[in-house]
Amino acid sequence: MNVPQIVFTQPVVGLRTLDDQSFLRSIVWSRSASVRLMESARAGDVDAVFRELKKQGFGASSRKQSKKASSRRGPRKAALWSLNAFDETPRTAGLVSLWHDFELRKQRAGKKIGAKHKNNKAKNGRKHEENGQRGSESFIERLGHWLQAAALEGSLSPFELLVACEVLREAGSELPTEVGWPLWRLTLTAAVEASAGCAGPDEHAVAADQSLVARGEIPFEAGLLFSMVKGSGKLNRTGGNFLRSGLEAMTDTDGTPKAELLAKISLWLAPLVRAAAWSKRSNVTLWDGSSRRRFARLLEWVAAMCRTDGRLALSNGRARDVSGLLATASRLAGWKKKSPPAKYLSAMGNGALRSRASVHRKQPQSDGHPATQSDWARLACMRNSWSLTPDTMVVAHHREKPLLDLTALGRPLLSGEWDINVEIDGRPIAFRNDWECVCWFSDDDADFLELHAEPEPGVTIERQLMLSRTEHFAVLADAVSVPDGSRVEYKSRVPLVEGLESKADRLTREWVLKTHGIRARVFPLALPDDRIESTSGSLALVDDSLELCQKGEGGLFAPLTIDWAPERRHCAADWRSLTVTEQGEVIPRSRAGAHRIRIGDHHLFIYRSLKSTGELRAVLGQHTLHETVIGLIDEDGDVDPILLVEPQAGATD
Repeated sequence: MNVPQIVFTQPVVGLRTLDDQSFLRSIVWSRSASVRLMESARAGDVDAVFRELKKQGFGASSRKQSKKASSRRGPRKAALWSLNAFDETPRTAGLVSLWHDFELRKQRAGKKIGAKHKNNKAKNGRKHEENGQRGSESFIERLGHWLQAAALEGSLSPFELLVACEVLREAGSELPTEVGWPLWRLTLTAAVEASAGCAGPDEHAVAADQSLVARGEIPFEAGLLFSMVKGSGKLNRTGGNFLRSGLEAMTDTDGTPKAELLAKISLWLAPLVRAAAWSKRSNVTLWDGSSRRRFARLLEWVAAMCRTDGRLALSNGRARDVSGLLATASRLAGWKKKSPPAKYLSAMGNGALRSRASVHRKQPQSDGHPATQSDWARLACMRNSWSLTPDTMVVAHHREKPLLDLTALGRPLLSGEWDINVEIDGRPIAFRNDWECVCWFSDDDADFLELHAEPEPGVTIERQLMLSRTEHFAVLADAVSVPDGSRVEYKSRVPLVEGLESKADRLTREWVLKTHGIRARVFPLALPDDRIESTSGSLALVDDSLELCQKGEGGLFAPLTIDWAPERRHCAADWRSLTVTEQGEVIPRSRAGAHRIRIGDHHLFIYRSLKSTGELRAVLGQHTLHETVIGLIDEDGDVDPILLVEPQAGATD
């Protein structure tokens, strides 16, 4: 009978039917394999082979490296970061359970080493050793049962192979031969079988995060873990190339990830971080200069949209607390501990950001503008600072309706689809995923984004979003332009986060949103503030969203302001629409809209031109040719601009 040769990246069959001695003799060893290992394999001595594998650290740390590098451990339970990336079977659940339980026991035992009294150190050390042995015995027994079932049921799934590699690296030295050898053999067999197709084209449509694990991370890590097997070097390089190309394909040059990744960004990021950890531990290069810079910028972008509860904006509940993932990633990216994003992640990891008391504590503002926008990625992240209680607004415009995520002083307020419906003369307008960023602005005062869409000829929708960097408020506004004389009915919905308390004011059209010590106030500036005053529009709670409705002819401007400044939470508020004139004549709201709102001493002014003739317009004593003006009104009635937006070329009637 022909005995198969076990070599990476080459098809091989019949490995599972071989006895242990034949399996060992079938392995083609690489040049890095020790003489003792090869001689023991030729002799079919399983015990001797496994002892030698332990000495070599199972290949993952067999490379020449410094003492400091060799003692560096990888992140704990890192494989479980991808728990939700693949379909779970009962067998997979069993592996996850035993590995998670083993890690918990190790952590609990480790805590006991810190003795309450120095004179009890030896006693505590003995207790730790005993507890560790009991935990290991339980783990070993359960792992043995799992391996027996897996050997009978067939190939490992990519996620099971990922966990198996981590178990070998982190716990292999603690395993007896009767359990450690079957694990090593099963993992090598699965890795060899998977390697045969990893270099070819992807024949199946696989999610980006799954593809990175199966075709990038597993080949890269298996090439390190089984470096003594022939073909491991090629396998490692193939996996590394796939990881680098995956990073490049899904991020802009500044590291901004594609908007399509948002729902599963932590699952996509996890294999990159784990592979970087294996690379550092084994002193094997993963990133080149370009990919290293892009990886570091990607992590800064992801950190900027991470909430104080450890969840990521617009992750749709798929990602749990990712602070551990990001903290590990930041160290691997070489961030300085005192850098603003590193300090933010550190505070998140130690629980400082989860304290309700920190919401109202004055936090220092950090240097720099942690805001970014990418036309290519169709994604923007506005953020006022790297303080411990940030204001952030993440916007994605890759779908029919933009996605929006707003946090106030670190607490989530809005998250989900920023819906919009427009009817012209009773006919609904169909939207497509063709939103385009036509204006991006970021300075010390504010971040501003404007999205543009033309769902059909003669109909223009422009969505404006502004986040103040210093005053704790945001502006969300829609400008709808349709042919003159056409009736337009407009509805938009801002999605409230789950668990948010919302309440309408009794006297005005203001709404109040409350969550964990935050009181945010929402004002529909184009509607009269007094509820008694009749209007065709409304602001109401509909299906866990605030729905704004307005009507107009020839076009309309529909702004919402959201204010959460602690010092203004109970201040009286009033607002009204302003008259706009051109050459001394009042112009209709289908051509321009202007509004002002006063909350205590805070007096905000907003102007938006819908259709321009190129002539100066006057409003509140101000004369302007700008398309958009947002500013604060001082005691003398003058407007101090926060931002000024020039009209687009050819935008006149």
